[in-house]
Amino acid sequence: MRRSFVTFPIGNGEAVDFDAYIRQHQLSFECANFTLDFLSEGINIWHGFIRDMRAALEGTHNFEIDGQVQGHWNLAMRLETVALSTAKAALDCCLGGLYVQGFMLTRHLHETWQRIAYTLLYPESASLWLSPTGDKPKPPNQNTINRGLLRSPLHKSTALQVERAINNLNALAHPTYAVITAHDTMHEGFVSLGGAFNRDKARELIRHTTVAQLFILQEHRRNLATTDEWQRTHYDTVLAMKAYLPEAGIRIEPRTDDAP
Repeated sequence: MRRSFVTFPIGNGEAVDFDAYIRQHQLSFECANFTLDFLSEGINIWHGFIRDMRAALEGTHNFEIDGQVQGHWNLAMRLETVALSTAKAALDCCLGGLYVQGFMLTRHLHETWQRIAYTLLYPESASLWLSPTGDKPKPPNQNTINRGLLRSPLHKSTALQVERAINNLNALAHPTYAVITAHDTMHEGFVSLGGAFNRDKARELIRHTTVAQLFILQEHRRNLATTDEWQRTHYDTVLAMKAYLPEAGIRIEPRTDDAP
C-alpha cells in the first residue's frame, strides 16, 4: 500500500510529517458525521449564533457620540470577537468528540459574558482594560465583576446562573474522573486516541454552550446598535434556543421592533 503523508515547510528547509495529525482529523470527521446525524438541531442553533455574531461584528463601527469615544462599546465588541472565536473552537471540539475540551471552552464563553455585561453596565471600567493613556491594563478581578453583576436587578438572575455553570465546569479543567474516562469507547477496555462520539456528552455540551451563547446574544441586542435585519434574524435564533432549552426557564426579552 502506498504511504501518503502531508508535509509543511519549516524554517530550515526541512519538512514535518503530519501523518499522525491527519489521522486525528480522520477520527474527528467520523465523530462529526455521527453528531450531525443525531444532534443536527443543536448544531444548527450553534451555527446560528456564529452567523449572528459575525453579522453583528463585521464592518466598520463608530464608537463616538458627540466626538467622545465610547470605550465600553469598543471593549464589549472586542470581547464579543473573543466569544465568536471561542464558540467556533468549541463547535470543533463538539463535532470532533473532544467534549472535555469543549466544556473548558464553554466555561470561557460564560466568563466572557460576565465581562461583556460588566463592561456595559459600568462603562467607566473600560479604561481599566484599554487605557487611553497607554497605562498597563488593570482589569477588574473576578470577585469585583461578580459583585457588580449581582447588584444589578437586570443581571442578577443571569449572573447567578452563569456563576453556577462556571463552578460546575471548573471540575473539567483538572484531570478528574470525568476527564480520565472521556475517551472511553463502547468496547470495554478500549480508549480512543482522539475524539470518541458520545451522544449524551455531545448533547450536554450543546446545551451548556447554547445557554452561554443566548446570554451573549441578548447582551448585544440590549446594549449595542444593530440593524433591523439583524434584530429579526437574531430573534429567530433566540427563539430556537429557547425551544431547545425549555427546562432552563430562561426569560426571553420581547422584541422592540415592529418586524413581522
